[in-house]
Amino acid sequence: MRPGDTRAAGPALTEIEALRLDAEQAALILGGLDTGFLVRCVVPITVPDLAEATALDFSQTGHLCTALQAIGVLEEENGRYRLTRHYAALLTEGSDLHALNVLHGSAVRQRLFTTMFWPAEAGPTAFWHLDRADQQALASSVSVDPFAPYARSAVEGLIEGIPPWREAFGSGARYLELGCGLSGMLLTSASIYPGLHGVGVDLSASLIDIARARAVALGLERRLTFTVVDAAAFTDPEPFDVVLWSQDFFPAAGRKSVLANAYSRLRPGGLLVAPVLVPMSRPHDIKSALDTLLLQSWDVPSMTGAEVAAEVEAAGFTDATIHPRPFHTVVFAHRP
Repeated sequence: MRPGDTRAAGPALTEIEALRLDAEQAALILGGLDTGFLVRCVVPITVPDLAEATALDFSQTGHLCTALQAIGVLEEENGRYRLTRHYAALLTEGSDLHALNVLHGSAVRQRLFTTMFWPAEAGPTAFWHLDRADQQALASSVSVDPFAPYARSAVEGLIEGIPPWREAFGSGARYLELGCGLSGMLLTSASIYPGLHGVGVDLSASLIDIARARAVALGLERRLTFTVVDAAAFTDPEPFDVVLWSQDFFPAAGRKSVLANAYSRLRPGGLLVAPVLVPMSRPHDIKSALDTLLLQSWDVPSMTGAEVAAEVEAAGFTDATIHPRPFHTVVFAHRP
């Protein structure tokens, strides 16, 4: 290639341009959701009315509408803009809250991916050492918002589709979450099943603070308690019927001790639930590869459903079964 000849780099530069456009479109949608701009476009609205409703400059509002139309979020007819059918569906049942959480989490992940190319002393920070805002953004991106109808339908669909889980929760189980984070699953489950009593355990005090506040807001504080403690050290005088282990966020070094404690906390015949968010069933899948890269930077192993099933059986649990679900896999096992 002659000096100054960029033809050989053309394909790579084209890919970089496509990635840039993807990132900028995501940022535009994030801003539109975060500020309520897109909510104003559920019904057709003129630029002047939209500018007044959002307190934005008229010219800026017009340019935003043009850009959102270009990326397929808005459509225009007779001088009025509204969400396209595809994106209008996003604003039903609180799905937009989940989308917003995913995009906020992605912004944190992008920064962490960038630091992975730095020397170890300046490289990625373990989740447990991130600041409060970053922890919350990442935790929210992999959790459901218990205030959204979308969360209720998603969690109910998951549990009702798996008979042992449905029967346990329907009969008023004592439920323990090890690594509960923001406790979206615990809070939503308690909202669905009025006989359920639960305990959430996590090392992050900031996430537990939010979970407690949400329980009060939902009127669930009498049935749910939260504890800041190592999952391997948590104790309770009464056994639990179901223990959920958020294994995707537990480093390799402590997994055996956490599983041993989960075994001790369950009653004989009790159910262990282990979601597998990074199944790696397709080694070249981009999402799986990126999720694995992030988790392994925190010394968390990326395991398939079969590997998690083998791990829990090695800890003494029996009858481990794998249930593929639309968004992730769930492994179940029993304490004999």
